Amino acid sequence: MGRLFLREQSDINRLLKIIADNDLTMNPQAIEYACQILSDDWLTLFDAGGPNCFCDLSFGKIGGVGYSLPQWIDAVTSLYNLRGVKGIDEQARRLCISSHERLDTALVLTVASRYQGRHWAVAFEPNGKGCSDLRVAQGDQGFYIEVKRENTQKHDRLKNIRATSDAILGGMSPALFEWLEKNNCRIQVRFLRGISTSLAPRICNELRVKVPHAPTGIEQPLTLPKDGEFVVLRRDSEQHFSKGFISGIVRIKQHGVAVQANDPRNMPVQVVCEWLPNLTAVGDLIKKATRQLQNDGKLDSDAKGFIVMQARGGKYLGNKIEERFLPNFPACCLGVTLLSESPFGSGQIVARDGLDAPALSVMSHAANVDYPSPRSESRDDVPYLSIIIVTPEQAIG
Repeated sequence: MGRLFLREQSDINRLLKIIADNDLTMNPQAIEYACQILSDDWLTLFDAGGPNCFCDLSFGKIGGVGYSLPQWIDAVTSLYNLRGVKGIDEQARRLCISSHERLDTALVLTVASRYQGRHWAVAFEPNGKGCSDLRVAQGDQGFYIEVKRENTQKHDRLKNIRATSDAILGGMSPALFEWLEKNNCRIQVRFLRGISTSLAPRICNELRVKVPHAPTGIEQPLTLPKDGEFVVLRRDSEQHFSKGFISGIVRIKQHGVAVQANDPRNMPVQVVCEWLPNLTAVGDLIKKATRQLQNDGKLDSDAKGFIVMQARGGKYLGNKIEERFLPNFPACCLGVTLLSESPFGSGQIVARDGLDAPALSVMSHAANVDYPSPRSESRDDVPYLSIIIVTPEQAIG
């Protein structure tokens, strides 16, 4: 896995080639600007082969997150595009704080840049603390925008999924990996409910016994837990289970040889867990956002605005927001533009009945489109992927 440090011109050149090779675009001047204003972790990327180049952003003692190349390009380009807007230095400072605030700020910048690119004037925190993140204006139109991002790493369900998946992947028999490699196969193991990590050894042992005798492409039940199942696939087969939280092991056999980390063919074992949206967490974000928009209304009698939220769940989450939360929105809040975690998601608008076409068009800009389609939806088929990299020096089992 190659390291790129963008204070070195040679590494900037390497990054620009990776970007071009993967049909992405970026202004080199945006990288130069980032080098002047951002911390070193934003300027350090890791090339794992193909499009798998990522930035590892620290949250301090609680860990961090891998920011994909498209996400990184979005954030850094947005920062550059907004460099002349009042308050941009404060936004850059927040990007460098080792906490979840840096990702919240990156989303605010991305949304702001989408409006600026459509010739809307942008103002950060126009009414100060406790009010909305943005105000966008064009001609006689003006809207307040409160931007929220679901912090999935705080969810207990996610912590359990990660712990269980890691225990299963780490407990797999070396003999099973050898059998899979010899037979050009891989396996997916799926669980519909949370399970205890204490069951991992028994699950691993059952897989060691059953996998070599299982037919390919046909789901097979596990004894524990009762809703558990696995499927043996040819190495180059399409994913059988494609939704949810997917964890996998990527084995690096030789130093200096690039391996595409998110390619299922390079993951002999994947653990797939169902992961439904956390409606309690989403509800808390909506409650806080509507309160901030109401605070704008106390200072601006004509205030109207909407929420932009990045969260998992696609159509399911959009329907739940419409059913549970939209009826209680204050008059100043027009609705929610729901963004996918995927940089390529198209977004979904959940709005009040009777909202006029111009307002819907304005809300759609947050999802980087000019006007919503009749059934504008965020992608809900993109899995959350966690990868364990195993180097030649490491052993499994």
